[in-house]
Amino acid sequence: MTMLPVRPKPQVDESFTSWLIRVANANGIPVGTFCHFLSKHQHFFTRDTDRPTDKQIVCDLARLTGTPISAAAETTIHLLERRVFPMLKPNNVQQMITVLGVYHRTHRKYGQAFCPQCLADEGYYRLSWRLVFITQCTIHSQRLHDRCWQCGEPVCLHRSPWHTCHSCGFDRREAEALPIDSHAERLQKRLEQGFRTGTLF
Repeated sequence: MTMLPVRPKPQVDESFTSWLIRVANANGIPVGTFCHFLSKHQHFFTRDTDRPTDKQIVCDLARLTGTPISAAAETTIHLLERRVFPMLKPNNVQQMITVLGVYHRTHRKYGQAFCPQCLADEGYYRLSWRLVFITQCTIHSQRLHDRCWQCGEPVCLHRSPWHTCHSCGFDRREAEALPIDSHAERLQKRLEQGFRTGTLF
């Protein structure tokens, strides 16, 4: 398999969906076309793309970008197995993971959170934002958003440019900062530490 001309590597705590979209964009390939090229996954976006049931697509993206497969695997929700919950149940709701409500390649539920300032500074979506107990950004001391600030639609990364709402075109990086109190921030930091070390509960 020939490597791509532009080979973005996954960033710290980046989700698989975010990384895949960045790779496609960097190479000027429509995301849907790119997913079809990756092992013929034409139905990739009919499921939660951060927990791919066919791990071949993760391996293929790793090879195309010259990324170690171990690093590529860390972008998926499978990373959280045995760290936050025992084992993933294919096609079942996992209590610790936010639900996207995928229906006909769109999202009906508010499962994809984001920090506007993180998007502006770093340009990618974090895997930890898919955990139900991660509701704040402790880097920028603000609550995470889980919908468009302007129209209220759920976030659906593959249906528009990565930083804009597919429904109204609002730039998520410009969403208003939602403050948090110091007690909530301290609790969130403890939860994040547990997530990273695997000693959450």
